[in-house]
Amino acid sequence: MIYRILLISFLVYFPFLTVGQEKDSLAPLWGNEILMHSHQFTNKTIQVFSNRADNEPQNNYVFQYDTIALPFIDDFSRNRIKNFSFDRNDPGIRIDSFFIFKVNGIYRPVYEGMLDTSYTYFYNSIANVWDSTTNTFDVIQFLNDTFQTVIAEDTLWPKPNGRIDNGTFVSVDVEADTILVNRADTIFYIPSNNDGALWLSNDVYINNTYGLFEPTYGVATFDGLDSTGQPHIRAFTPNLKGEADVFVSAPIKLGTKPFGGFYDITDSLLFSFYFQPQGMGERPEINDSLTLEFYAPFDDEWVWQWGAKGEASKPFEQVKIPVRENRFMVDGFQFRFKNFATLTGNFDHWNIDYVHLDANRSMSEDGYDDVAYIGQGQSIIKNYSQMPWSHFKSNAQQFMRDTVGALVYNNHSMSKNVSFGTDILDGTNVLLSTPLNQNVEPIFQAKSSLEKYINTSPFALPDTSTATRKAFWVKSILNTTPDFNRLNDTLFHYQQFGTFYAYDDGSAEAAYFVEGPGSSIAVKFNCELEDTLRAVNIFFPRTYEDYSQQFFSIKIWSSLFPEVVLYESPFFNPVYSEGRDLVQRFDIDPLLIEGEFFVGIEQLNLRVYIGFDKNYNSQSNVYYQVGGGWQNASFPGSVFIRPDFGTENSPWPVSIGENTALHAFTPKVYPNPSSSVLNIKNETSLGELNARLYNLLGSLVLIEKAQHVSSLQLDVSGLATGMYLLQLESDKGTVTQKVSIVR
Repeated sequence: MIYRILLISFLVYFPFLTVGQEKDSLAPLWGNEILMHSHQFTNKTIQVFSNRADNEPQNNYVFQYDTIALPFIDDFSRNRIKNFSFDRNDPGIRIDSFFIFKVNGIYRPVYEGMLDTSYTYFYNSIANVWDSTTNTFDVIQFLNDTFQTVIAEDTLWPKPNGRIDNGTFVSVDVEADTILVNRADTIFYIPSNNDGALWLSNDVYINNTYGLFEPTYGVATFDGLDSTGQPHIRAFTPNLKGEADVFVSAPIKLGTKPFGGFYDITDSLLFSFYFQPQGMGERPEINDSLTLEFYAPFDDEWVWQWGAKGEASKPFEQVKIPVRENRFMVDGFQFRFKNFATLTGNFDHWNIDYVHLDANRSMSEDGYDDVAYIGQGQSIIKNYSQMPWSHFKSNAQQFMRDTVGALVYNNHSMSKNVSFGTDILDGTNVLLSTPLNQNVEPIFQAKSSLEKYINTSPFALPDTSTATRKAFWVKSILNTTPDFNRLNDTLFHYQQFGTFYAYDDGSAEAAYFVEGPGSSIAVKFNCELEDTLRAVNIFFPRTYEDYSQQFFSIKIWSSLFPEVVLYESPFFNPVYSEGRDLVQRFDIDPLLIEGEFFVGIEQLNLRVYIGFDKNYNSQSNVYYQVGGGWQNASFPGSVFIRPDFGTENSPWPVSIGENTALHAFTPKVYPNPSSSVLNIKNETSLGELNARLYNLLGSLVLIEKAQHVSSLQLDVSGLATGMYLLQLESDKGTVTQKVSIVR
């Protein structure tokens, strides 16, 4: 049975350290592959001026934003970080020239001036002599790189028009004392798109896999990685520490009230949040930290408010900070979290949840009147997170769970009456909807959690689709009144069926390995329908070690006790994820399989790392051997090994690079963001147009096909809020772009 791990405790070994004995171990990851690949195909890069030569022209992007009013509430069940992607043809974008300085308020490409008073010489016909007048000094204003505001001011005098030599004027080009050369760059001012963003920086990772018993599903995770999922400093320096992720709020109106008047100390402004070290990630050490700062706009100063030192994982703890100082109670107030961590990998994790700033709050308040889903939705397949669609539909009733549910938490200090329901949809077509009043917890105890499962039997997913792959939306729904936060009352799970079996949830939090030459890893599966095994899909995550030149073979066993080998491949090298696939496919000789079998690798000499998911527990099905007999894995979780019965090389599509050679295919997608439909329009008619929409985990969530059209419309009203990748494929080429769905 697959379930979310409720408690996990283990020793983590850095992969560059020698392990004292032969066994299986976990190692931290170098980066976050999901974030890395979600950024790989964007063509919207924010340039940083300090990374280039002074004379190198660049583009600079200034994203404008709105100052938001109270209350500020984010439980991270949605991603509320400002979207920094844009199209230069979007309305409202202003393009301006960018220079380092102005002279008397005017941009000058080059300015030559004098450090002391200069003169303009002219002939005085009345006195019959050469005379002079004092030049007026020029005001030089130096501008900052981003907002074109003055950061310094100086005065210089213009060069004289010549010189007097023995009473005679000589018209020469006098050498300047100072020469200033501007940079002819371009600046793009991108207006706010009113997308409800609460945060302006995006180094943190919004997810529902790293938190452990969080107050609501979804957390913001701090680590040693940047917004692209790669280390802040990409160097082999294990102990290199410093300021890592900085998470900055949007400006907040903490001066003027929404309906008039001004905030003061009598309004009881209170800031609160929950935090947790480690969670399902890697433990922050004692010299690591998480801190909170408030911004005083008039002083232009960030002021420390709170901090915590690294320690082992513990339950989420709430922090409350009253806002009493006048310098903070002004419009433009902000706050930011920062972590001090190892900067060279996916280390030193902190999770925060339920950030809340509002008036009329009390330090004595005890939790929220909020019942919320936590963790992530459960697979509706009995024994796997995914299985081949053809296998499932051969006996859907047998393979589908009789219940659908998730973990729920009552944040309130009092017991609650809560109703629960489940919806299962095929696109927008509702296949099952259980009435809320049929599943009631009349006394859901205060500050407690429960695994709430709803009986769905005898319902089974329809098996009429002849597609190779199929997917369904599963929605877990709760209702209670009153309820402080409705956003976390619906938990979405996207149930996929492909051509492979999988235990993992698609997110790796560590790397699994065994030590010693000839050591092996094997995972047990049960082929529910006689079929031909054609490939094995494995996720080889980046770690500190470059193990891409090590050798391993793929092995298939019918039994480990006794050991019976059905197949052994030639040697392969591990392949890091690149391009469109996170999981890498290794084709094998076709092998007819039915019933129980084992899939894994045998390493030739040195260790080979495989992605490890800590949230879905298939420990009883994971085995290893290091020269002796086979043993169960030492850690609860799942390894990323997936036996594949399909013929297509697409186990985990993430994105496809744009074909820039075919300029005839330049479709326009609008509106973006969208809450209902996406319109796709090309200048010319296309032979065939295929539109595929993937979420940022690489899961196909929507597909549409059309013949001999120049436009297509996608109904996205049933999709959850978030970023998606839209792949458009035609006879004229393939393009991929990000789209945003909002509710």
